[in-house]
Amino acid sequence: MFDETDDAPTQGLSRADLLRRAGGAGLVLAGASGLAPFLGGVSDAVAATSDSVTATEFCWVGSGQDITPFQVRTQYLKTHPDVTLNMVQGTNAETYPKIVTSIQVTPNNPYVNFGFFNVQLMTQGTVDKVWLPLQPSKMSNFKRTLPQYRLPGNTGVYFASSPIGIMYNTDVFKQKGWKPPTSWKDLWNPKFKGKVAFWDAPSWAYNGLVVTARMYGGSEKNIEPGMKVFENAAKKGQIQSLYTSNNQAQQLLVSGEAWITPFFFGIMQPWAKQGAPLGYAVPKEGQIAFQLGFGMVKGSSSDQQALAMDVINAMLLPRVVEEWCLYTYSVPLVRGVRFPPSYSKLAAYQPKNVTNQIQLNWRQIALNNNTWLQEWNQRVKANL
Repeated sequence: MFDETDDAPTQGLSRADLLRRAGGAGLVLAGASGLAPFLGGVSDAVAATSDSVTATEFCWVGSGQDITPFQVRTQYLKTHPDVTLNMVQGTNAETYPKIVTSIQVTPNNPYVNFGFFNVQLMTQGTVDKVWLPLQPSKMSNFKRTLPQYRLPGNTGVYFASSPIGIMYNTDVFKQKGWKPPTSWKDLWNPKFKGKVAFWDAPSWAYNGLVVTARMYGGSEKNIEPGMKVFENAAKKGQIQSLYTSNNQAQQLLVSGEAWITPFFFGIMQPWAKQGAPLGYAVPKEGQIAFQLGFGMVKGSSSDQQALAMDVINAMLLPRVVEEWCLYTYSVPLVRGVRFPPSYSKLAAYQPKNVTNQIQLNWRQIALNNNTWLQEWNQRVKANL
């Protein structure tokens, strides 16, 4: 069964509290063979699906993000040999538009039925009415999720968080005798002219637009100060390029084509551990808090929904969340999950840096998406 004893409740704790509480706990990483003992059967809380049900799951690719989902899938299919569970991998930025289009063109056959989605796209999907509600009564592990990280109406749930700060090429900084970046405003430092890369729109949270607007007197309700900074930077040659995938960002910085970019700590750290010349800086104004969760897509059949909730339920098992977070350097947001002690030594997860994370107004971002995209294309991309 996808269930286990709740031995470390954390309901109501802040992320800083979670870090402090979990700092002394141990964590043994379970490999594929380690998953087998507790992923051996269907959840007793989910109605049996049709033997011939076929569904498609989306998961992120690279940096350890896809290891645990495939392990869970393998173990699930061992006990459900007649179920077909296809996997689509990529980024939310490229996958979400395909989901929206598929719902418009074939309402009962969405591009994917469920999967992993970040807070920006989970919120955008809520505004666009893309998600179906999960049914906690049919998911024995749903109770382990923290209430403050559930979407209204249970149309999604967050299980982990990965902060966003500044990634930079350590070799370049060392050669030039520079200290690591210290502020979001460093992105606009003239010494980096022509060497600053950004996510392309509409990745507003992690391409720096919103935080830049905040640094220069704006907000999610007044993006103009940020848009003006980006527009001027494009005209003056500050921006090296805009990218659309994690791998592109990695290649740009490792090659030295770009020197600095806003980026996810959890995605970058595995690259650095493997020897890539990459560093991560926590801006003095704060990292951006960035939650990661699960959503179920509108148009999925009742059998596909039952299958989706069953697999999501398995992914919410504390030991599975622990493993995923260890692979991806993420903060767990599920009760009963121990936080790797070694993480407390990382700047991104020092209590003060967790406490001071910047909390964005995701709904306002989602509501402004189309307007911002039009301005971005006309004022930023058009001037590169």
